[in-house]
Amino acid sequence: MEHFAARPQVQERLTKQVAARQGLPAIAACLAEGISVNVTLIFSLTRYDEVIDAFLAGLERARQAGRDLASIASVASFFVSRVDTEVDARLDKIGTAAAGALRGRVAIANARLAYQRYEQMLASPRWAALAAAGARPQRPLWASTSAKDPAYPDTMYVTKLVAPGVVTTMPEATLRAVADHGQIPADSVRDHYQDARQVLSELAAAGVDYDDVTAALEQQATARAMLGQDVSYGKIPYFYTDRYDLGMEYAGYVEPGRYDQVVFRGDVDRREFIAFWLAGGRVLAGMNVNIWDVSDAIQDLVGGGRQVDPARLADPAVPLDEVAG
Repeated sequence: MEHFAARPQVQERLTKQVAARQGLPAIAACLAEGISVNVTLIFSLTRYDEVIDAFLAGLERARQAGRDLASIASVASFFVSRVDTEVDARLDKIGTAAAGALRGRVAIANARLAYQRYEQMLASPRWAALAAAGARPQRPLWASTSAKDPAYPDTMYVTKLVAPGVVTTMPEATLRAVADHGQIPADSVRDHYQDARQVLSELAAAGVDYDDVTAALEQQATARAMLGQDVSYGKIPYFYTDRYDLGMEYAGYVEPGRYDQVVFRGDVDRREFIAFWLAGGRVLAGMNVNIWDVSDAIQDLVGGGRQVDPARLADPAVPLDEVAG
């Protein structure tokens, strides 16, 4: 423990902002006002790209306002082991050898690719201009570094994510494990970008939707942060309208650009059909238009998380409760 205690202790006050898309303008606004920010609950690479953009935009506005950029601090808190917890559960359901071989590998690959994006930011012309004006980089911070699966080494989310400039937070048990038997390399990130990309490619091939994993983690974590407690919300979002000769029910939720296929079942021209939004062969949302008594079946498809055959899904002769069978 002496190694950690001997390091200089620097205290800076950072306001915490959740990295959900709706909070990105607030992150930029705080930085523009000279307020230091801890951007927290980052799970996906896409969201991290948006966080980086918000960071740069906020500092650019602060510079325009004549603020002292050197006084503004920020970290981007990327959550690590929670990704493996979610992914491993999905891999276990798939049950193939290829799926099993990915257990415990995705979270570290995800974080390593996040660090690559940090390096790309440091090499960008936008950052060069800000650095010349005295700005400090938004340092990556590894959170959720305890090994949730007892089969994994208790220091793996620390020792496999060592790189210049990062901040690593650890619960006490992990800190003591690292101090006791952790082998800290000089760098365990930057030589592994290609391997990390391969892991995410294999994850998709195994049938796990990376975007769905990270969206689920973000939504759960953001809800906990807003409510101040651990909660479970299992209900599927639902909307209904019956006006102007158009009856419609919508179940599920899909963000723009987060689906790769729309399947239609029925007669669109007659406005009697069902539309399904899919990603990776899984139904994210469904909308029935002027067709009734199918809402329960649609919600079962959305909530089941199983892969479906688009051709069977589009065929009115195949009952919806048999599509995923």
